[in-house]
Amino acid sequence: MRSSLVVALVLVAGTAAADPAIVLGPSDTAPTDAPVHVSRASGSGMWLDFGAGVARVSPGNGGVYDGQFVRFAPQATLNRHLYIGGELDVGSFDGDAVAHDSSAARGAAGAAMAPDGITGSMSALKAVIGARAMAGSISGAVELAGGIEFTEVTNASMVSNEAHRGVIEAHGRLDLWLSPVVSVGGLVGADLTEKDNLTAAVQLSFHFGSFERTR
Repeated sequence: MRSSLVVALVLVAGTAAADPAIVLGPSDTAPTDAPVHVSRASGSGMWLDFGAGVARVSPGNGGVYDGQFVRFAPQATLNRHLYIGGELDVGSFDGDAVAHDSSAARGAAGAAMAPDGITGSMSALKAVIGARAMAGSISGAVELAGGIEFTEVTNASMVSNEAHRGVIEAHGRLDLWLSPVVSVGGLVGADLTEKDNLTAAVQLSFHFGSFERTR
């Protein structure tokens, strides 16, 4: 009987040595060499930016005005770092008209009156190319945007001037990823063709396709 028990113990020990996955006691643990999946940013995908911000606007009448705007921008990645897209900005501005502004109110004799309040609207349609770097749940990017901007200035006498011009802007943006499909961030921009035109915005982005954040 005792010899049979010894033989059985020898067989169990040999089997356990041949197969390390067998747990021999409470202090033993199961193997931990299972593959670990790491989420990475893919080379394709798209996203939509929805934002709102403030601006300094020079509509071409010699004045510089404070404004606000909303922003919509669909983007698509070319590879891990580069992306292209479009941008639509729509907003308004107001301030004091300048004395030499052709849309300022004038007397019967044609002499310029005292500066008057003006209101204005603006819209811009631009193409965007950007380069992005990611570190964990933070991403930063630089962008170059070019397109056309439309402005309309109206004074207190309801005299309006409309204008349009080409724009080239440099952007910088920083985003915090709340999940693989949602990020929030900020964007600042400067018009390279008109030094007085500046923008700053906050935005919410929704990401689609196979795009995931780098972890």
